[in-house]
Amino acid sequence: MSTTKFKAKKSFLANTAPSKPVVSEKLELMITIVNRNKADFYMDLIQSFEVNMQLAIPAQGTANAEIKSILGLVETDKTVIFSVIREENATRALNAIEEKFQTIKNGKG
Repeated sequence: MSTTKFKAKKSFLANTAPSKPVVSEKLELMITIVNRNKADFYMDLIQSFEVNMQLAIPAQGTANAEIKSILGLVETDKTVIFSVIREENATRALNAIEEKFQTIKNGKG
């Protein structure tokens, strides 16, 4: 009797199996370092590229005063953004971030 129940369940599962094969999409870890006061802006920008997960961690820049002066850096409070993004969206996201680094005042990263 239990054999019959097993066969019924097995045939039910066979009839409901998906017809399309499951394809795994590759993910990449993108790490972005930005001024702390711009972190929310950049997280929103990155999220627009269908990011699976983001994690923001406060950080402190390590450049000394001379290097900061040469590079024009004023703010040492940083945020490190870890974003898990699908491989096909990574290049577009990096290009958008680079464009924002160039066009936003104090938007360097």
